[in-house]
Amino acid sequence: MRLHRLSLTNVKGVTHREVVFPDRGVVVLEGANEIGKTSLIEALDLVFDYKDSSRDRRVLAIRPVGLDVASAIEVELSTGPYRFRYRKQWFRQPGTTLTLTAPRHEHKVGPAAHERVQEILAQTADLTLWKALRLMQAAPLDQSDLAGSSALAAALDAAAGRTPDADGAGDSLVDTVQGIVTSYFTPRAGAQTGEYRVACERLTGAEEEVARTTAAVEEVRDDVARHAVVAAQLATSEAELVVAEASLARAQAAWQQVAELSGDVEQATDALAMADRELERERARQTERERLRADVELARHRLGQLAALDDELAGQVRPQQDRVATLTAQVATAEEVAERLRARCELARADEGHLRDVAELSGVQARLDRLAEVDGDPGSAQPSDPASEPLVDEPTLATIEAAARACDLARAAQQAGGGSVTLSGMSGRRGVRLDGRQLRPAKGEVVERSLIETVEVVVPGVISLMICPPDGAEGRAEEVRLAEGELAAALALAGVCDVARARSCHAAYRRAVSAARQREQRRADLLGSDRLEDLHRRAGVLRARCDAYRAFRTASGVALPSHVGDCADDLAAATSDHERARTAVGELTRAVTGARAELTETQVALARAAALRESLTEQVGAQAERLTAIWAQEPDDRLDGAVVERDRRCAAAREQLLALSQRLAHADPETVRACLSQARTGLERVDRQRQELHDERVGIEARLTRAGRDGRQESHEAATGELERARRAHRAVQRRASATRLLHETLQRHRAEAKRAYVEPFRSAISRVGQQVYGPDFSVEVDDSLAVRARVLAGQRIDYEALSTGAKEQLAIITRLACASLVDPQSGVPVVIDDALGYSDPDRLRRVGAAFAMVGPEAQVLLLTCTPGRYAAIPDAEVIRLS
Repeated sequence: MRLHRLSLTNVKGVTHREVVFPDRGVVVLEGANEIGKTSLIEALDLVFDYKDSSRDRRVLAIRPVGLDVASAIEVELSTGPYRFRYRKQWFRQPGTTLTLTAPRHEHKVGPAAHERVQEILAQTADLTLWKALRLMQAAPLDQSDLAGSSALAAALDAAAGRTPDADGAGDSLVDTVQGIVTSYFTPRAGAQTGEYRVACERLTGAEEEVARTTAAVEEVRDDVARHAVVAAQLATSEAELVVAEASLARAQAAWQQVAELSGDVEQATDALAMADRELERERARQTERERLRADVELARHRLGQLAALDDELAGQVRPQQDRVATLTAQVATAEEVAERLRARCELARADEGHLRDVAELSGVQARLDRLAEVDGDPGSAQPSDPASEPLVDEPTLATIEAAARACDLARAAQQAGGGSVTLSGMSGRRGVRLDGRQLRPAKGEVVERSLIETVEVVVPGVISLMICPPDGAEGRAEEVRLAEGELAAALALAGVCDVARARSCHAAYRRAVSAARQREQRRADLLGSDRLEDLHRRAGVLRARCDAYRAFRTASGVALPSHVGDCADDLAAATSDHERARTAVGELTRAVTGARAELTETQVALARAAALRESLTEQVGAQAERLTAIWAQEPDDRLDGAVVERDRRCAAAREQLLALSQRLAHADPETVRACLSQARTGLERVDRQRQELHDERVGIEARLTRAGRDGRQESHEAATGELERARRAHRAVQRRASATRLLHETLQRHRAEAKRAYVEPFRSAISRVGQQVYGPDFSVEVDDSLAVRARVLAGQRIDYEALSTGAKEQLAIITRLACASLVDPQSGVPVVIDDALGYSDPDRLRRVGAAFAMVGPEAQVLLLTCTPGRYAAIPDAEVIRLS
């Protein structure tokens, strides 16, 4: 199978994309994340597997979010002799279109198109291999299921030296026998099916029918014997019922006597309870009368005590009031003394603050005077003062010196490259003109001229000589002129005439800068963290405060101390005297508070005693009146007689109850109740047994009547004959099924041996591709299902499940490449690898890329990646960039 073109319209986030694939080779599809690379491969599964009317979860997932549009997928591919275009559209106006272009033109739509594609793929494409050779992005790194691939099996058969079937479809004797076995046994569970199952079911049904008819015949025989037994038991049960009814009547009569005695005992008990209640009520009245008499006596005694307490408290009130008045006057005198001492402390504290303000004002004014001296220093002129020399700072001097150096270098280059003309005098009689200037050199005098431009030497009347400078002299002269111009411009900009003057001005500038820095440092030292305006403001405030305080002290007529120490001594003495005065005030205040509390407590106690005496007087009067009324209504001797009468009645009721209880105990109620219950149970049991036997006899007679009409013996004989025929038919089918299964197991055993023979070519192919990545000491272990069980590298064996994620991913790619290299290109399918090798280092990535070259030139390999250049190491790979 080969993929030629794939087109997506409104699939997930893809509005429209069409990709044309080369028929063979490695194709790399590069694109950013979420651009729809994986959706291309998922689209192939959807277009092949799901109808245009499907509402499967995977189909619904491709619909763009928030859009009510149709989603369409179109694919062009070739498989076997067929080449076709296949298009499906879902949701809005769903439809399916198939156009075959080879081996002959054919066009179908709707369900017929879907069924035709399914038929073509089933005939020509190895769909098992198509699923196995894909390595998708989010899929787990499990082993590929290659055992069911017919194309791979044919390739491995050829590699192992076995000849495949002539038609290449994998049909063989094993498949034929497999078909026969499946007519007798199910493929998975091995249960009977088809003819074998019918025979088994017929035998089972016949055995069940014989068992059923045999049981029916035996049932009739059992019913006849049971009918005679039930009739005899029913006669016995009816006789036992008469005896049980007589026993129940005797037990009921005995229980009636016990019930009458129980009623008498309950009445006696109620009478005793009523007598006890009346006795308790009379005794409670007697107790209440005694308590009321005691309360009256106690209240009268309490009234006497309260009268004595009133006299005592009244005598304590007057002395306490006099003491409170005396202490209050003493507190007022002490507070006046303390107030005078406090004023003395405040004056001493104010004098001390004033003298400190005077000292601070002196210090601030001294700093301001020194700052004024620094600001007025004439030797601290700024470097930029227009009255000073021209300003030549560091950058300006550096520019001038750089221009001077460039000028010197240009002149030196001109002198070195231009040569010179030398005239030596031999006599002083003949003159010479050099560039128009008349010279008459004396004998031995030498005149030298640099040859930076054309020089004319004329010997009058003899020769005129033009000496030209060598090549490049004009350029060097131009460089000299440019350098001199730049130097002149720099000097003019600085306002100096030459380099020496610039250096002199720069030295003066540096001295001025240093003086300014020193002045700023002195100023900063004097200011510290303060600002000049803050110092002036502080001096003004201090000056105004000091003047105001001096005016206040002058007006008061009290001399102001001259020293802070004197103020401190006065303040200490005044503070000590004030503290002693405040202490005395506090002690007197606490004494007044205590005296007032004692007076208040005495007054409260006196008021409380008066209120309590008044309350007790009212209570005693009320209780005395109540006691008098009780005596008038019923004297004490009458109440005592009523208590004695109630006590006598209780004794009589208790004696009667005791006699009745003894009679009831002698009757033994529990034994009588047990006998009554036993008699009732016995009667119910016998009656129930008689009814059951009667019902059983009726049922047996009904079954015997029905059995006579059913003809059970004839049915039993017919079922026995059918069982014998079913057994003969089952034995015949069983022999054929067993023989077929034995043949199939024998062929399967030989086929397994052949499969083990072509496991080796598959293992060799994986090892050959893997050695491109890991080196010559790489190999793998492969089981009979063509799954890699372990990797062997440098003699070290590691199970597949124990490998790292990166190693599993690399091995998965190697396995798919090995499979693609073995399968015939005409029977093969594209290898699809989606965004793999993300766990591989750059060197391993390069080696894996080289392994792709081992895939046959006719194979088709599709690589999807979001990282440009990841597969740059693959030779001859074609890159398709998605945007």
